[in-house]
Amino acid sequence: MQQERDRVTATFAASQRAIQASAQAAEIRQQLAVLQAEIQSMQPSQPSFNTSNQLHSSNQSQPNPPPCTTAQPAFSMPYTSPQVHRTIDPKSPLSEGIQNSPWPTAYKPITLPKFNGRLDPRQFIMSFEAAMASAGGNDTVLAKSFVVAAEGNALAWYSMLKPSSVYSWEDLHDKIIANFKGFTTESLTSMDLFHCKQNHGEALKDYF
Repeated sequence: MQQERDRVTATFAASQRAIQASAQAAEIRQQLAVLQAEIQSMQPSQPSFNTSNQLHSSNQSQPNPPPCTTAQPAFSMPYTSPQVHRTIDPKSPLSEGIQNSPWPTAYKPITLPKFNGRLDPRQFIMSFEAAMASAGGNDTVLAKSFVVAAEGNALAWYSMLKPSSVYSWEDLHDKIIANFKGFTTESLTSMDLFHCKQNHGEALKDYF
């Protein structure tokens, strides 16, 4: 009887974890969709020509054209960034201030380095910041784009952060370092080597 109750309890707990994971995945997909829509809206449209002027220009190539003034091609108005209606996601770890911040006009979306939580977070942050700087991004873009760079354990961790708990890239930077510090590679110093002693009965090859 006890075994049956344990089995039912374990099955129920597993189903609850599956429901929670499914909800987290849906939230992440929603955040990615909003982010991709904002990035796509930054792409400039191509200037359009006035087709009536093109037809008029082609008629001038016919013999004995009637007298007329030369028409100049008409271009559309210079491209300006469209006004993007930013929807605030109340479940996002990012604060409303970051979510509302506009994308820099000089920013060009690029392929970002990935972070799965199993690598040295300092090395990832170094390459992530360098890639973002080369693309014209700033601290706000770094905070917004981490959800794109994160995958696996890192993405699961990010989705579990409290809503509106990230107020800047520096804040998120510190959270990443603190949570994944177990994967940080620390360089040895001469003092570390001095304190490294061979244990009694330890073979020399094991000591080294």
